Amino acid sequence: MTYGILKESVIRKLFEEINKRPYCNNCHAERSKFAIQDKKGYKCYSNLLLGFSSERVSIPIDILIVAEAHGGGREDNFREQMDVETEIDRLGVYYLRDSLHKFHQKEMRELLYKLNESNKTWIFTDLIKCFVWQGRDDSKKLRGSENKNAAIINCRKYLDKQITILLPKKVLSLGNTVTYKYFNLHNSFKHGSTHSCTINSHSFELVFSIFPSRNTADLWIQHGGWNSIIPKLI
Repeated sequence: MTYGILKESVIRKLFEEINKRPYCNNCHAERSKFAIQDKKGYKCYSNLLLGFSSERVSIPIDILIVAEAHGGGREDNFREQMDVETEIDRLGVYYLRDSLHKFHQKEMRELLYKLNESNKTWIFTDLIKCFVWQGRDDSKKLRGSENKNAAIINCRKYLDKQITILLPKKVLSLGNTVTYKYFNLHNSFKHGSTHSCTINSHSFELVFSIFPSRNTADLWIQHGGWNSIIPKLI
């Protein structure tokens, strides 16, 4: 599978530039305290994933979808280092082609298919672009939340640059962490609400969505799922 994110030369250059990791030293120093929890022998220091995309991408893109983190760094599921293209492909296949195993996987696939049917150009990315440990070790006084907070502070610079380069017409913000900690929306926001936002002088319409996880499934359905969101995007 080939994604527009790898075909578009400006975006590809962005991948290469960000994987030089100019802001990662502090984050890695924080994360290294938790690396001892790796049960598979891997280091939690993989490529920075800027996400995956529709097969056709042109700047400005129609929709930037921002989730909290792409996962994989749970205490029993660290990943080995792979080349960027392989990691992007694995991420895209998980959402678009793999057998459905999780609630969010199914729901996100429905959204992406709808966007494709509407000929929208989209990129699915995350606020935290590397893997973080989310466990807990009381004997060593380690909390995964410390690792996560460090990642949010450091990774926001990469998302700033993505938005500046991609110039999205709309942004779908998935979940409270992204909406509150990155987009700085402190007012009450509800599923399907729209907000005017500006990042680095680029203005766009933000659509807030509950993240459709198994823990929020009842809330997700109660608030209309994608029926409350998709009309705001297409």
